[in-house]
Amino acid sequence: MPSYNKSKFAGVIGALSALLLLVPMLVAYICALSALQPAEPAAYIGIALYVLLCYALFIADLFIQARTVLVTFKKALILALMLAVMPPLTLLGRAANPYVTPMLLGIMLIATLVGERAALSSTALLAAIAGLLGAEGDAFGIPSFTLLAVTLAGGVATTYALRRVQTRVAIIAAGGIGAAVAALCVAAIGMLNAAPAPVLLMNIVWVILPALLCALLVVGSLPVWENVFDVATAARLNELLNTNQPLLKQLMYEAPGTYQHSMNVAALAESAAERIGADPLLARVGACYHDVGKLRRPQYFKENQPGENIHDTLPPEESAAIILAHQRDGAIILAKNKLPGSVVRIAAEHHGNSLVAYFYYKAQSLGGEADAKKFRYPGNRPSSREGAIVLLADCCEAAVRSLGETTKEAREELVHKVIWSKLTDGDENLLSDAPLTLSDVSEIERSFLRTFSGIMHDRIEYPEEKKA
Repeated sequence: MPSYNKSKFAGVIGALSALLLLVPMLVAYICALSALQPAEPAAYIGIALYVLLCYALFIADLFIQARTVLVTFKKALILALMLAVMPPLTLLGRAANPYVTPMLLGIMLIATLVGERAALSSTALLAAIAGLLGAEGDAFGIPSFTLLAVTLAGGVATTYALRRVQTRVAIIAAGGIGAAVAALCVAAIGMLNAAPAPVLLMNIVWVILPALLCALLVVGSLPVWENVFDVATAARLNELLNTNQPLLKQLMYEAPGTYQHSMNVAALAESAAERIGADPLLARVGACYHDVGKLRRPQYFKENQPGENIHDTLPPEESAAIILAHQRDGAIILAKNKLPGSVVRIAAEHHGNSLVAYFYYKAQSLGGEADAKKFRYPGNRPSSREGAIVLLADCCEAAVRSLGETTKEAREELVHKVIWSKLTDGDENLLSDAPLTLSDVSEIERSFLRTFSGIMHDRIEYPEEKKA
């Protein structure tokens, strides 16, 4: 099974990402030369300085505000590709009308595939480049300023509109919002310059239609980007929550106890992720699928056993081997079904390298010394906040469920004990690879207790009907 450890070469990846961004910078410079066709040598230098300054500020902003983009090669590659393609497309758009800009296509894809902060930075960069490409004879005239303003206003509006989008249809609506804002920008500039009404209306149409086309292209091409770059977009994750998904349906029918456990873990994980600023949708999906490995041998897990426990008749070493296998099996099943890598990673790490204590101590009680390695999960410790949350939610849900009917105080004591034991599990801190603070862990505990209060609330005992 592949290792999902975080890269130890973040500095090298960051340097490579910065070098990768030289490609779109060079493309922008060549396109600017094609658009302006300078006659003086100084103009060549001026264009080069302008493009260089724009990209330097862009990279500096990413380094300060969204450093993860630069140290994640996949995200940097997507970003560089979008930035490289947009200037040539803008030149093609100018052949139809000076106000046609496909920049919204790149901005929407960056917002969806890379992130909101990178999209905002890219919007400012692409707007500056669009202003340079929009020149007609002289740089930074009215057409140039209009193209800059339209790209900036439409890009910012679309990026913020995409913030809460979780379906593919809603992406088109977000594009419509960007188109409307861009159209208002064109109208305002046109009226400031006393443009004739027919010309103004035609310019507005030339802004709106390409923007809507860009939104449609984003929706149509998004599955390709998701698969090629293995990106878990909000739309993709939302689709995976549909109970008609084959794996969830199989879990529901073949391992109903595990399915119910997973749904409870999902509720715990989602609320905790939202509380600490992690990705609640990814946490929920990861929790729903974290135990699909139990589909290989569902009857060997307590929650799916209606009667006797099979493990009562098995040696502890054999029982442990079966239990340990479900983490690896889950990652294999999810990868085979082409789920996003971030979801596979959560399943592959949801027990970390923890000890199956029950069977380990049982083996010791039966035969003296037992090899701890045979009773320890072979996986890596969670490497993401969402993975760590799922690990904690999984352990807490199983522990609280084992109490049966109990008091609120007993539940709180058990949740606290389970969570903090993961920080001091012998010589292993199961959360050491996850970017969590102690404050985050405390907030996760509070969130779990609140969710448990809803899941396991007290019920009124109805009196028996008296016979007449």
